[in-house]
Amino acid sequence: MSSQTPKLVLVQVCRQWNVLATPFLWEHISITKESQIESIIDVALRPPTIHSSDTNRPLGTLIKRLDFQPINDSPEINWTWQEDGQSNQDRPLYPPAPRLCTMVPNLKILNVGARWLDSYKFNISDVIPAGIEHLLLTVGAGDIWSIHQFVELLDSHPSLSFLSLPELEDPIEMDTKVPPFNWRNKSWPNLRELIIDHMCGEEQIERFTHYIPYSVFPNLERLSLNVIPMEEWFRPLLSLHGASIKALHFTIYDAETDSAIEKEVLESIYQLCPQLEEIGLVARELPLGNEGVKWTKIDKAFTEVTVLALRFQEYEEGYGEYWEWFLDNAFRWARSMLPKLRTIRFYDKANWEYLEATEDLLRPFLRKCQCIGITVENNLGVQLKVSDYIQEEEGETEENGDGSADEFLEDEDDGSASNDDHD
Repeated sequence: MSSQTPKLVLVQVCRQWNVLATPFLWEHISITKESQIESIIDVALRPPTIHSSDTNRPLGTLIKRLDFQPINDSPEINWTWQEDGQSNQDRPLYPPAPRLCTMVPNLKILNVGARWLDSYKFNISDVIPAGIEHLLLTVGAGDIWSIHQFVELLDSHPSLSFLSLPELEDPIEMDTKVPPFNWRNKSWPNLRELIIDHMCGEEQIERFTHYIPYSVFPNLERLSLNVIPMEEWFRPLLSLHGASIKALHFTIYDAETDSAIEKEVLESIYQLCPQLEEIGLVARELPLGNEGVKWTKIDKAFTEVTVLALRFQEYEEGYGEYWEWFLDNAFRWARSMLPKLRTIRFYDKANWEYLEATEDLLRPFLRKCQCIGITVENNLGVQLKVSDYIQEEEGETEENGDGSADEFLEDEDDGSASNDDHD
């Protein structure tokens, strides 16, 4: 709610400012607990308290983005009624969260974080406005969609350009009697970005590749995985969609399993994604005592890539040595693999805020980037103010010379280092 404070101040200045600022106050609503939803529902169908002839619309129509993101240890935000048995006549058809979705007809972005979303009891397609453009479902394991539900979502929301892929059922495993889906005349050309952010990423991609023809997403340009892709199931996906992919994000190292991406996967990306302009790398926190791990490289360069997106997932905060390892590997990987790199972009807000507040860690990284003409920015295009961090050491930089970036890259093997031993 802190980001709302300036907007709240504006609407309280005077009647005229209230009329002008109210749409901005309501355009983005972030919800962390269910009690907040009830408060919004109470006023969503009412017009603003102070309104003009142009703003005499229900407040719910002003909402363009909804984030349902319960914080750790908070009660669940329910999307289906929990108790079994017949519906209570006095009870609304839906719990508060989906009921609110029916009151926001101009919604464009919906982010749903839920530990459980029972697709057998509740079809989220029924409550999402038809004009939705961005749908991110971050749901725990166990929620499985049928192919028919997936198609229904796409058919009823043709403006979708960004979608997280739900876990799809395998018709063979489910032993369903439903005949194979007829994909004739099915196409969703607006879909450009697909997110696979599920712990069962391998099964997700295998089913997506096997059951859904590539022709239904003719303009797919961006693909993100929150797992380390494996050659046996990732290459078939790239064989179908790789030719059109311009941005590809994936996990390059995971400390929890002490595993890294294989060289063969990078080779497949190189071979099958000729239009690639952006690569995104995710690393999960380095375990203690394993600081020597280097990110996997190959002896080929992605010559058309100009943007490197980075995200560091820390299991615990405040370990500067992990960040030093992360930035060190990111810079080495970029120098080796991305000869035309111009921008390093941090998409994660927490990552960005940590870097801004950690001068001793950030200063040498920015200096190296500056030496080879790379800008460092966040997902909004806001650049780190290089002068704020390196001006103090200008004399030291001149002493070291412009070769500091090259000195940083000491002679090493062709890039795989300790990753050859990862399975």
